[in-house]
Amino acid sequence: MSKKSVLAVISVIIVCLLAFLAVDGKARFPLLDRVLTTAIAPVNEKIVGLSSGANSIRTFFAAITTMQEENNKLKQDIEELRSANLKMAEIWAENQRLTNLLQYKNTAAHLNLLTAKVIGRDFGDAKDTLLINAGANAGLKENMAVINSAGLVGIIDETSPSVSRVLLITSPRCKVGGIVLRAQSRVSGVLSGVTSGEHILSMGNMSRDADIQSGDVIMTSGLGGNHPGGLVIGTVESVAMNIGGLLKQARITPIVDFTRLEEVMVITAYTNLTPPVANSATGGK
Repeated sequence: MSKKSVLAVISVIIVCLLAFLAVDGKARFPLLDRVLTTAIAPVNEKIVGLSSGANSIRTFFAAITTMQEENNKLKQDIEELRSANLKMAEIWAENQRLTNLLQYKNTAAHLNLLTAKVIGRDFGDAKDTLLINAGANAGLKENMAVINSAGLVGIIDETSPSVSRVLLITSPRCKVGGIVLRAQSRVSGVLSGVTSGEHILSMGNMSRDADIQSGDVIMTSGLGGNHPGGLVIGTVESVAMNIGGLLKQARITPIVDFTRLEEVMVITAYTNLTPPVANSATGGK
């Protein structure tokens, strides 16, 4: 090794020793300190920058995690509020329906009424009947009239201890005596459902000159003794002669919306406010 090389190695060793002593605090070399500080400063700045950057990344991801948790909590709160709102809306709607039934019950003192809930349809004859959650144990019997606050719904067709089947007035199997409300008319006839599948009634057994016209309101006549008179059935849509041309027939639109029935009332006993009306087709006999 040459002399220059040996001197260079010795110089490097001395500088390293001095740097070690300066860093370790065992000796103070102001000039060397400044040189080391100047040399190390950029490296230290980069290290601090990287550390700050790492902290910022950790903070960023922590913020994202917090936001996700808060977002999930908000979604849960929204779902709970939506569910509570739907329940409140359902309770309010049921309250309105029951209020209407109660108001009708209070104004119909001549009727003994039992409120029941619609629990389903007879799927073998879905447009014909419905099921209610009251039966023989509650005193219900066949042929009792079933109503809501609007008017006549149907009649009890069959009972079990806790459930009854209601035959709707729109069924061709249901026969109900009806009368025109208009005082100048008071024409009576027999109503039944039609087989078209629509919620439409046909009123027949009326003489060819019977005073019945579109817009007339039809009520129960009280004939037969099974149902009280004065229950609203529907409105006359059109009037025509039957096929033989001897009797009139009227097409009746029911007052009850059968697609929205949820609660009904069964008439378990009643007092007719007016005497039964004679059938106009038989001349009042």
